[in-house]
Amino acid sequence: MNCKKLLVTSMILASAVLCASQSFAAEPIKAQVSKNYVDISRMIEYNNYEDADKLLKEILTANPNDLDAKALKLMSEAKQWKLAPAQAELDKLLKKYPNNPQFHYAQGLVYLMRETSSDVEYIKNITNLSNAAIQEFVTAVGLDSTYYQAYNAMGVATLKLGNKKDAQDLFNVALKINPEFAPAYDNLGNIAMIDGDLDQAEKYYLESIKYNSHNPTSMYHMGQVEARRGDYTKALTWLNHSLHINPQSSPGWNLQG
Repeated sequence: MNCKKLLVTSMILASAVLCASQSFAAEPIKAQVSKNYVDISRMIEYNNYEDADKLLKEILTANPNDLDAKALKLMSEAKQWKLAPAQAELDKLLKKYPNNPQFHYAQGLVYLMRETSSDVEYIKNITNLSNAAIQEFVTAVGLDSTYYQAYNAMGVATLKLGNKKDAQDLFNVALKINPEFAPAYDNLGNIAMIDGDLDQAEKYYLESIKYNSHNPTSMYHMGQVEARRGDYTKALTWLNHSLHINPQSSPGWNLQG
């Protein structure tokens, strides 16, 4: 299946979710992903890998076959660039559990992280990696239509391919399912930045920070907004906040400099 067909499939699924959510006045459906480990999932989302990994190690030591914990461990590894061990484990788990949406999501994350690898072979295949990631995310939402993290990640991969409109729709689907999902607001802010709409970008970044007050990424992006406006004092304040939370952020140090 080519990228366009994958995007059409994902948008059909997204439309179904939107229609379903608009048909009821109840609270938005919460994704079933890692429902037993919401706190750990949020630690990973907020880049608090040390605490998340410690808790996951305890859980997996007590129960090595806990699939939810295994999936979270793989997501944490992928986001920490531990791509080889994550891929080796995914090769085994996806073969054994082909209908587990979390494993497909983790595989998609590995592909996305490969895009920024320094390995020349991966650099030459960035488009193929994006397509592969989208395919995994489509599979994940096909297995769990409330998987808002997968819709968001699919939007990221789609945006990297230059398709702003579909990416924006996917970020909005993620927020329709979970209106408090900070990364989707940040990604919508990035689209506004691309379009040169600094005021709209600011609204999205501040909304992201509202739902994740320790969000170094959105703080960094707010620094970019203020730098483009020429208010370097405010830009420096935002960047200092970002670097205080994430001292290893090389983009933050570069912009500060």
